[in-house]
Amino acid sequence: MLKRQIHRADEPVDRSGMICSGEQSVAFFPLGKDQLKLVREITHSLQKDRTIGLLLSNESIRTGDLPQAKDDKVLHKEIPEHWHYRERLGSAPRIIILGAGHVGLALSRTMNQLGFHVHLMDDRVGLNTKEVNTWAHESSVVDYEQIGDVIAADPELYVVLVSFGYRTDDLLVRQLVRQRFKYLGMMGSAEKIKKILVDMRKDGFSEEELGRIRTPIGLPINSKTPEEIAVSIAAEVISVKNRA
Repeated sequence: MLKRQIHRADEPVDRSGMICSGEQSVAFFPLGKDQLKLVREITHSLQKDRTIGLLLSNESIRTGDLPQAKDDKVLHKEIPEHWHYRERLGSAPRIIILGAGHVGLALSRTMNQLGFHVHLMDDRVGLNTKEVNTWAHESSVVDYEQIGDVIAADPELYVVLVSFGYRTDDLLVRQLVRQRFKYLGMMGSAEKIKKILVDMRKDGFSEEELGRIRTPIGLPINSKTPEEIAVSIAAEVISVKNRA
């Protein structure tokens, strides 16, 4: 059964009793013993961090091909009695955090809690803030000189530069800015950012390329502590993720 719920008091039908002005459709599927195999297939895939397609319709519930982005989480209804819905399960958005210091630690925690798959990278071995970081799903020691070979272009990947300082950020951003990502952000003071961008212009980077860098990173909330900076970065990433 598909049940429409409208959260407006003046609607003639399908009123939910709430008044927040939104609406939703709820699909009800009774699951019996004959769906046990389906449930096991889904849970097994999720436990193995595999992406799986879930297909719901007025006729059945099953797994199948992964929907394209334009069809993910979209309800198609030809007539009230005939409808179908597809969703990608286990497809967590991915973020790479370059810099495992205090901001990298705080940001790993925040992005993990927001449902992102977090890959933490740094060029330092034995860094204490990296060792205690239990929020990153993956943690790697990388050569910043070769970061362009380590991180491949990916239009669905979020990349955040919060490395140790000016030299490493400059080294990283020059290699990554010519690759396409969903998001590329760089932390830094106004003076540091100004110098990096001026030097990059002198070295032939175009305005279009420099425009891909979100810097200073994060929403302007006057953040000061690593935790506050993490919130500002996370808010900006979410705004990009949920942009229509």
